[in-house]
Amino acid sequence: MMYNNNITKRYEKDYFDLYPILIISIIIIMILYKSINILLLISLLIFGIGLVCYYGKILYKIYNTRGWISESAKVINIEIETIITKDRWIETESYYPIFEYSFNFKGKKFSSKVFSIIKYDFPLHVKRSKLKMDNDDISKYLENIDIGSTIDIFINPSNPNESVVKKNASKNTLVKYSFLFFIGIFNIVYAIGLYGNAY
Repeated sequence: MMYNNNITKRYEKDYFDLYPILIISIIIIMILYKSINILLLISLLIFGIGLVCYYGKILYKIYNTRGWISESAKVINIEIETIITKDRWIETESYYPIFEYSFNFKGKKFSSKVFSIIKYDFPLHVKRSKLKMDNDDISKYLENIDIGSTIDIFINPSNPNESVVKKNASKNTLVKYSFLFFIGIFNIVYAIGLYGNAY
């Protein structure tokens, strides 16, 4: 695989993630279990609604791609984007393929740089401390692809400006996002149940 350059972006650790959300939910629920407080009930309810809306929207977007159709596209450019995330102890480097491709649909020409429906979902390599992990599926996919190659993509027939190379989310993403969605539902149900029992 040939690529033109390497883009590097640095991010601090994303705290809107699985473990912080789970811990916050457990702490609020434990406090409410011992002493019901209307402000904490409202907080838990709002927190749950936020999770359901945010992750529900993403899961619906993933589900909606099932109706997207396959088309051929020409690769214009390939780049490797390095994302560095850092928490207090560990720095993680993840390498992602960035495709720019063009395609024709119903007599019109379109172009896109979107590789997957969830951005940064299919890393090529991941380095975390001394551990290095390769994504064999992505590595094999990229082996025979160069600038000028023809690839299969998926486009939204209702809006051809929406297109992806890989339309499905990774299993890890689906499991994590589904779990966070159901944490939100549990928070809402628990808050409503406590409110009904107390008031």
